[in-house]
Amino acid sequence: MRTYLIPFAISMAAISVITSVACGDAPGRAPVATSTATTATTTVTATSSPIATPEPNVATVVPVATATSTPPATVTVAPTEPPTATPEAPAELPQVLWVLSDHAGPGVVTVRWATSVPTTGEVRVMSNHQGDAYSFSDVSDVAATEHAVSVPANFGRYVVVVEDAHGQQATATLRYEKDPQGVQWGTGGLAPLVKADGSKHLLVEWGFVNGHQGNGFAASALVFTKDADCTTADACQGELLAALAAQKEHTPNADYYRAYTAIPGAAFDYQVLVVQPLTADETGIAFLQLEIGGHELPKTKLTGPGTITG
Repeated sequence: MRTYLIPFAISMAAISVITSVACGDAPGRAPVATSTATTATTTVTATSSPIATPEPNVATVVPVATATSTPPATVTVAPTEPPTATPEAPAELPQVLWVLSDHAGPGVVTVRWATSVPTTGEVRVMSNHQGDAYSFSDVSDVAATEHAVSVPANFGRYVVVVEDAHGQQATATLRYEKDPQGVQWGTGGLAPLVKADGSKHLLVEWGFVNGHQGNGFAASALVFTKDADCTTADACQGELLAALAAQKEHTPNADYYRAYTAIPGAAFDYQVLVVQPLTADETGIAFLQLEIGGHELPKTKLTGPGTITG
């Protein structure tokens, strides 16, 4: 639709002419118009045919088939159980192989011992023959298989307690004198005894009454030697000469043990340990120390040309 503006004066004149003709005025007589023409504008609205609005160019999109990818097959993996740890074999139980004492000066002895695995250890000085009370103790706190600790001399017993890296313990008792109460060793005719059989052999004998805690376990004897000329000041230590399995004789009242060994002769002193396990795994063991000097051995006798006896 368009709007046109026509001057109002022109439109009014046209209307006046049309009116005069309609009223029959004589031709040629024009009426005198006294009204003041007012200039105005008239709004004429012209309606035109609507113009078709062109359709926008819309591109027709042909859908493109989307290739559907096949998802990879899902592989189900069974959970892997962690490997079962193989339990470690129990650590070897420590064992005290031997305990010896050596005179180390007035009122002092050096207690030495060896173990089957590296251990630390403590020596307890027992002033009596029974019970757990002790008057003195000292430790060897560096793990090793051989130890030496100096302690006050004692005529009762020494108890050694050792411990390995796994916290496993073993104990051993060393008696320097015979056990007068028969707690770990027999008394009287069953008490341990070492004697020379000539100048080149030693015989060790001991026994237990039936029912004693030492019965039922394999007993043995250890023989150590050191130079007969060695003095206390030299602090000589005995060296293992022989480990002897004991022969056992069973009687209705007691079991008797004996061990026999060759020795090099009077040039040496001898320390003999009678070894008696007190437990099946040998974590408890008793030692009794006996000594015989080279000067106590029988003298060698000549009985003829080239023949030596004793």
